This record gives sequence, C-alpha cells and structure tokens, in this order.
Amino acid sequence: MAGIVLPQTDRSHEKLKKQIRYLAQAAVVVLVIIGIAVGGSYLGLKSNALQASVVPDILKAPLTILGDQPHYCDGTALVHQAAEDLISGNNPYSSANVITALEEFDKQFFTQRPYTNVTPLQIGEFAQSFPYPTPEQLDAFWQQARLTPEILPPEVESHLCYPAGSFLLMAPFLLLGINNIQVFILIFFLGAVVLGIWLIPNRGKLLFLLAMFLSLELWIAGIIQVDKRLIVLPFMLAGWLLIPKRPFIAMGLLGVAAATYQTSWFLIPFAAIYVYHSWGMKKAVIGFCFICFAFLLLNLPFIVTDPVLWLNSVLAPMINPLYPAGDWFGQPGANGYR
Repeated sequence: MAGIVLPQTDRSHEKLKKQIRYLAQAAVVVLVIIGIAVGGSYLGLKSNALQASVVPDILKAPLTILGDQPHYCDGTALVHQAAEDLISGNNPYSSANVITALEEFDKQFFTQRPYTNVTPLQIGEFAQSFPYPTPEQLDAFWQQARLTPEILPPEVESHLCYPAGSFLLMAPFLLLGINNIQVFILIFFLGAVVLGIWLIPNRGKLLFLLAMFLSLELWIAGIIQVDKRLIVLPFMLAGWLLIPKRPFIAMGLLGVAAATYQTSWFLIPFAAIYVYHSWGMKKAVIGFCFICFAFLLLNLPFIVTDPVLWLNSVLAPMINPLYPAGDWFGQPGANGYR
C-alpha cells in the first residue's frame, strides 16, 4: 500500500495509463453485471421464474443458497423480536430470547444439518473448544437448547446486543404491516442513495453514482442477506455530507446512527475533527453534545428502566468471551493460534 502513494509509482505507471483506464472501465462493467445478475437471479428464484434444478451443475449450489435467503442470523432475529416486543409493550432487552427468535424467524432452516446460526461463547460446554466449536457440537447443543427455550444457555450470545435505535426504527414498519425485513432495509438504502444525490455537489454526483455502481453487488447482497446495519447508511451519509453547511443537524443524524448500531461509533471522532476544522472548537463541542442528545433520546428510557441490563447488552460483543474471527489481526486466532 505504501508503494502506491509514492511519486515513483505514478511515473512508472504513466506509460500504462491508457491500459489502466480500460481495465478500470472493464472492472466497473463486470461488477455492475455481477450485481444485476445476483439481484435478477434472486428475484427469479423467488418468483419461480428461475429454478435452481434446471441450471447447469456449476450454478446449482450457489443458486440454491441464494434461493434459500433471507437467512436470519441470531442478531437479526433478536432485533426483529425486539421490535415486536416493543409493540407489545415489553422491554426488548429483558425479553430477548435467541432461541425463540430463531425458532420464529429462521425456522425454515431447522431441517438443514448441522444448525450453526448462533454465536457461541467460550464458556460452559464450549470452554475447551478452540478455535471454534464444530458444526456437530453446535447442532447438538442447539437441538438440546430448543427443548427448553425458557432457559437461556450461557454458551451462546443471548443478549440484544444493539442500541435501541436498531428496533425503534423497525417498529413503525411492522405497525404498517411491512414484516419483510428486506423491504425495510431496501427503503433505508434507497433513502441513502437519494440523500447522496441530493446533498453531494454537482461536481461529485457522477463520482458518487460510480461508487454506488461499483459496490452494487455488495448492496444487493446486503439486502438479500438482511444485513440490518444498512439502515444506518442514510444517517451516516447525510450526517457527513451536511457538516460543511449544517453541522448541528449533521451531528444529530450521526447521533441517531450511533444510537442504532455500534459500527457507527467509529465515525464520530472523524466527524468531530471535521467539524472542528470547518467550524472551530466551540461548534465541535456543541456538535458532540447533539450526538449525545440523539443517542440518549432513543436509549434513555431503556437505560433508566434497567441500566445494568442495557449496558451488559450493548457492550456484550466487547465484554463477552467471543471466539476469534475475521481477517488481519483476527486471522491467527481464527486459525487456532492463541
């Protein structure tokens, strides 16, 4: 990566500039085609216009997996359950039950073995399982846990691990009868696109649309696989773009994002720096107060009701003994190195 930013790199690639431009254009076309193909195939499978059984063998497996979507992960099931609990007048944090949530929202996958769609913790039965419990262990554990859903086993993450915005934003859609979470996510994603086109200056609109097209397969995959975190995209995008003109509104929108999913927290320091360089220290401090106000506005009722439960729930991914996963620094642990 360091070599890319060196002046010598630009000079050495100058003679290949034409070929690099053609390669970039071809990459854009290929990525857009992949995105359209994935989205079109999914719609075809869901409408029965396309059957996985009649395609070439090389495509049967990926199309079968695609047709099985949406597949709720435990976090998505818990958020959907939380929105319904809120509508019923219950505290979503104290009512969270990963067993009943997956039973209700992911039941079509119980016939597939092994069932591994939970987040195991390194305690209890899995204390000595490293680097990760086997699919057979997880399936056997799950089949036993299903028999007594009122008893939450400590071996899997059972907390509603997200701030209150995650289910508060979903609840109105459920009240309107929109129970398909893919539609819910699609509405927020399209909202982000519209906001981007509206707020970005004219000279940057084409670049924004190009970036969206380049990422088309990622957005479509996120909607198909019900990536719930996409709902914060309009708040993060509009919040960032409004900083040069409306810093307080911008920080309020970023506060809503922070009150919804923790991944938004990492943008806040950079937004504060942006406000400081654009408007000075006073407005940066006031803007941070707007973030805190928006965060508390959505979360305070649940904090007051049971502060320990709320804190343990929201911080669960950081304080509970999760198994290592991911790339880069997480890769050695995921491969079995302690």
